Amino acid sequence: MKRPLGRETGATDGPAEPRNRGASWRSLRNPSFRTYLVGQAFSQTGNWFQQTAEIWLILQLTGSGAAVGLASALRFGPLLFFGIPAGLLVDRFNRRRLMMTTQAIYALTTGAMAVAAFAASPSLPFIYAMILAQGCVGALDNPLRRSVVRDLVTDHDLANAVSLNSTMHTVARSIGPAVAGFLIVAVGVPWCFAVNSASYGIVFVTLLSLRPSAFRAFVPMPARKGQLREGFTYAWENRRIRRALIMVTVFGLSGLNWNVILPVYSTLTFGGDASQYGLLVAVLGIGALVGGLIVARLTTITGRHFRDVGILMAFAFGIVALAPSLPVAIVGLALLGSAATSFQIFAQTRLQLEADDLFSGRVLAIYSVALVGTKPIGGLIVGLIMDYAGGPRVAFALCGVIAAVMFGAFAWSRAQRQAQAEEVEAPGAPARPLDGALDGEPDLPLVDQK
Repeated sequence: MKRPLGRETGATDGPAEPRNRGASWRSLRNPSFRTYLVGQAFSQTGNWFQQTAEIWLILQLTGSGAAVGLASALRFGPLLFFGIPAGLLVDRFNRRRLMMTTQAIYALTTGAMAVAAFAASPSLPFIYAMILAQGCVGALDNPLRRSVVRDLVTDHDLANAVSLNSTMHTVARSIGPAVAGFLIVAVGVPWCFAVNSASYGIVFVTLLSLRPSAFRAFVPMPARKGQLREGFTYAWENRRIRRALIMVTVFGLSGLNWNVILPVYSTLTFGGDASQYGLLVAVLGIGALVGGLIVARLTTITGRHFRDVGILMAFAFGIVALAPSLPVAIVGLALLGSAATSFQIFAQTRLQLEADDLFSGRVLAIYSVALVGTKPIGGLIVGLIMDYAGGPRVAFALCGVIAAVMFGAFAWSRAQRQAQAEEVEAPGAPARPLDGALDGEPDLPLVDQK
């Protein structure tokens, strides 16, 4: 059954405190979740730190936006094909041990890439091979990390934990490339790989410090036929889950590919170097941080939140696409970071709270595929657009048009249902409100703040 928000399951570290104290940070009172979040902050910052170095190295070797797009396809393609089966593995095996394994493989492959990058003539095929290897590990690691958050906190704190975890990931996605951009200028690309490989020591320390008792009781799901199909059926038949996943899929295909567009945007549009690229990504990170902290205090998810963030996202893409100067582009990127972070937190929190316990692993796996697994397709598309259809400005403009059409379509659909509801009401009776997240269902509480 669906988890009631007030049921106290999972980790119970730390004394209870009043609900109205530090509501935005309430889940951090749990020391196990706090430790896990610190380790993942290093892990994810290093992950995006390395991806920036990969992109810059490939751009130096080839000068091609399509070649950068191919790297994105190799990294995120395995999630597209294997992410859903990986959700079953997350439900069947000990998650702490699985995470130790994925982090160890990340550290080894990153070290191998550092050795290759220090060579006089880096081997592009080898770089691509290591990116593909890490992409295969990521197919399991992506839904695994989201599931561990559920294991470490109570149901009462789950919504806030999801919000803070999403904020951390989005900020890491911006801070990592920003730091990498400055380090590339200072000491060169190879040292980015070396530093990231060494940083996994911190991740291992935090994982080893988590006591097994801090996790929810683990009951392995027995294997049987049809479990993947059941997961898809469940996600499609639940209106809230279905609509959230549709929006996430479209966003993953279009709006989440700025890591492919930004290096070319910085160099071709404004003639910048790696440090300017790092600045632009840092601006995205600042916007993401502001957006995440604002969302952490919300008590409900409504259709208005999704619509408002969609309008902001389309507007921000338009600013970046048409920016006549670097300061204007910076403003647009800050708004884009805030809108994108808010949307991801809304969508993931809605799925976490809506999904039945028996299907949560598979629903989160579908979410991971929709958000990240679609990047290979989107990365290749925007890479080809930049090479053959007008450059990075056109790519950003297309993302804005897609966002406007998607959120506009859902808003129109909601208005149609509202009109139908008013028609069937008895004469003189008040119209039935449609307050759900674009689906006409009741608001979903995020945090019970009283």
